[in-house]
Amino acid sequence: MMKFFNNLSTKIKLFVSFGVIIVIFISLELNKTFQTDVIWEKQQKISEQYFEEVIKISSIKTNLDKIKTSGLELVLSSEMDANVKVAEIQNIALLLEFESQNLLQTISPSSAYSDEVRALLSEIKIYADQFNLEIIPLVKSGKSADAIRLEQKYRNETNTKLSKLVDTIINSIKNETGTNLTQSRIDLDRTEFISLILMLVSILLSIYLVIFLNSSISAPLKKIAYDSDKLAQGDLDVSLESEKRADEIGTLTESFGKMISSLQDVASFAGRIAKGDLTAKLDSRSERDILANSLNMMAENLKNITKELLQAVSVVSSSSSEILAGTSQLSATATETATAVSETTATVEEVKQTSFVTRNKAKFVAEISQKAVEVSISGKDSTQATIEGIHKIGTQMEMIAESIIKLSEQSRAIAEIISVVKDIAEQTNLLAVNASIEAARAGEQGKGFVVVAQEIKSLADQSKLATTQVRTILNEIQNAISATVMATEQGSKTVEAGIKQSTIAGDSIRTLTDTIEEAAQAAFQIEASSQQQFLGMDQVVAAMENIKVASSQNASTTHQLEGSVQNLKSLGENLRKLTDQFKV
Repeated sequence: MMKFFNNLSTKIKLFVSFGVIIVIFISLELNKTFQTDVIWEKQQKISEQYFEEVIKISSIKTNLDKIKTSGLELVLSSEMDANVKVAEIQNIALLLEFESQNLLQTISPSSAYSDEVRALLSEIKIYADQFNLEIIPLVKSGKSADAIRLEQKYRNETNTKLSKLVDTIINSIKNETGTNLTQSRIDLDRTEFISLILMLVSILLSIYLVIFLNSSISAPLKKIAYDSDKLAQGDLDVSLESEKRADEIGTLTESFGKMISSLQDVASFAGRIAKGDLTAKLDSRSERDILANSLNMMAENLKNITKELLQAVSVVSSSSSEILAGTSQLSATATETATAVSETTATVEEVKQTSFVTRNKAKFVAEISQKAVEVSISGKDSTQATIEGIHKIGTQMEMIAESIIKLSEQSRAIAEIISVVKDIAEQTNLLAVNASIEAARAGEQGKGFVVVAQEIKSLADQSKLATTQVRTILNEIQNAISATVMATEQGSKTVEAGIKQSTIAGDSIRTLTDTIEEAAQAAFQIEASSQQQFLGMDQVVAAMENIKVASSQNASTTHQLEGSVQNLKSLGENLRKLTDQFKV
């Protein structure tokens, strides 16, 4: 049996073994699934029947409670409402009879509580007959009080019996359902136990098949793997015991033996090549023996390479002399380069000094701009004082009828303030001219500042013109004071015009202040740029020093290269001696 199994192909072995295992497990799973589905379906039917019967019996119990409630309402109702309550009780009794018949049809005839359901139906019929035959005629004949007493009597007797029957039925339903569910759980446990036993049997069978496959497939493969590991480590002293098998393992063993023999031939061939015998040749086992053909080609290529190497060694020897001459020339060139770099470094140092002077000039311009800012701020404050004085004039004009002399004195004070503003405008104009001169000295970097200085001069001229206009208006006011009191109104209008002009002058001076501040900021930016330029020149000087050092190193390296070329020439001679050892 074992020999027959060994002669089967590995694919058939695996298909048969795992097919048996899969079929067993599928059969077990299908059987378990079927049994479980049957049990769960049975439990579902039990649950559905339980809920259906409980709902119906609960409805019967609810209607019994309704009869009790309607009976109590009947006792408390008037004779006019008695007919309505009697009809309501009659309808509920009919509904109870219908629900009891429906429940009787639902339950199984073999149920333990079928007799109680029949008894319940019988009691409901008796109560309905009593109600229809005795109570309703009394109500129709106008004897409501007698009908109520009789209904109460029958209701009390019937409700007690019906309530006991309903409770008995509910308990019976619960007990029977519990018994059925318990039996279902027992069946489920039995099915799971049987499935477990069959599963264990299947596992044992699977283990046996695995052991059987291991002895048939894995053991021979381990032997081949062990010998392969020895081959991988370079140990060619390997021999396989060929087992006569018709499957893939037998074929693999035979092929592996041929491979070992081929590797031993290759090792012998490689040994001859290693000893310098390039005339060795390896016999090819077939047309597709790539290794043998490649090794033979390698030996032939080595032979050709050795011949070419002999020629190359001669070329190297002659070329070394030429390279040596070129290296000497390169050394001289490197020395000249180092000298040129030294001269460039000196030039960069001069540029650095020029950058230092430019930075100082920019710093001076920034300081002048800062002073201009301070003066413009002072002018702004003076303008603000002028505006406040003119506002005071407006206030005094309203009181001109009472004190013309005071108004005249205040007008003179305003004239003095305007004179101060005019002087400030002239000084600002002078500062703008100085700023333009300094910007022109700064050259290309001061062009932007020239525009700012011109703008400052323009604003100063406007301020001067505005103060002149204010002075003229004040003179007119003083002339008007010596006239009549009737001219007071015209004087007030003139003062208002003066306030507007002063406001314009104040705005102009504030604009002038802002412009001067912008000019100062530009001057500081120029100073910062000059500082950065100065630092950049420091970096350039450092870089040139590095280049100078690198040039010196290149010159030194060139001298070393000259020695290396000399060594190369010696190496060519040694190569010639080595190639003479090969047999080509």
